[in-house]
Amino acid sequence: DFEDLAAQIHSDLEIRTADKAVCQDLLSKLAESGDPLLASRWLRKMRACGVDLDPNCYEAIVAAHCLQGLATEGEMILEVHAKELASEGRRPSAASYGSLAETFAERGEVEKAQEYLKNMKSFDLPVEMRTYAAVIESLAQRGQSDAARRWLEDAIRKGLTPSRRCFSATISAFAKESRLLEAEGVLKAMREANVDADVQTWGWLLMASHMAPSNRPTSRAKRKQSHTKPEDIFRQMLDAGIVPDSFVLRALGKAVGLERREELCKEMGVDLSAVPGRPVRKTKTKQLSDAPRLLEDIEIKLMTEDDRYWSGSKLFKPDKDFGPKRAKRYLRNQGTETT
Repeated sequence: DFEDLAAQIHSDLEIRTADKAVCQDLLSKLAESGDPLLASRWLRKMRACGVDLDPNCYEAIVAAHCLQGLATEGEMILEVHAKELASEGRRPSAASYGSLAETFAERGEVEKAQEYLKNMKSFDLPVEMRTYAAVIESLAQRGQSDAARRWLEDAIRKGLTPSRRCFSATISAFAKESRLLEAEGVLKAMREANVDADVQTWGWLLMASHMAPSNRPTSRAKRKQSHTKPEDIFRQMLDAGIVPDSFVLRALGKAVGLERREELCKEMGVDLSAVPGRPVRKTKTKQLSDAPRLLEDIEIKLMTEDDRYWSGSKLFKPDKDFGPKRAKRYLRNQGTETT
């Protein structure tokens, strides 16, 4: 019972006879119950009465603050603890620093988050991959692509394996700046780490391949650093067994143009009418599934014979004289002629 335990400790603290184990038990229970502010008040009271608490009590209270998103309050607890340990030549645990770095990253305070990571490195404290991931993803979301890549590379040097989400977030940051060479460098590191790229990763690479005029290489030395063409990126994605979704198709259209996108999909046998991410289309007789598939050879041949027809005509807004209804009639007539 919290009330009985608190009443007992309060009376013992008044006469300076409080038991250390009992005090730590109360603090642990308060932290676990999700009331870090009350736990911190009791902590200050116990310290004022001369109770020498173990480091794990401070860690539990800091972690409880971080779970509630109270990074600033948790930071104050850690600073008090660090000063006490400094007199003994010790430092707080890596868990406290890591919890604060993750919480500041989630709040978007990336400078504070990076500061804690740097402190952990300077103190030679181990950093968990989830702490790196929180900082990397927060930096990438805020457009700090170079910083995100530096921490990604640091995690790899430490022998950790970043998740696909970390790699994709960093690639997306470079993609938003149209920096394809850097994005491809992250993809190379991703492959070396034996992490498979997903459809979102490839989509961001295609976005990066659409280079803005201000980001295009101007000097001869830079032009020699050839980057992969959007069409080649799309082919690599298909060769890897990844089925394109609507995001990939939008990125491809932005990179090569809508007309070339249609041609490329037809050449590669991609059925645009069954692209994941598009709404399920219903007909009078059946409901078409969103399950991805490749076109049959006969369908590719049929479309090749008449350039006016394209699979997924609703998506690409066909000419008025050849709309979806006429496309279906055309296919039906073609089938009748062949039979």
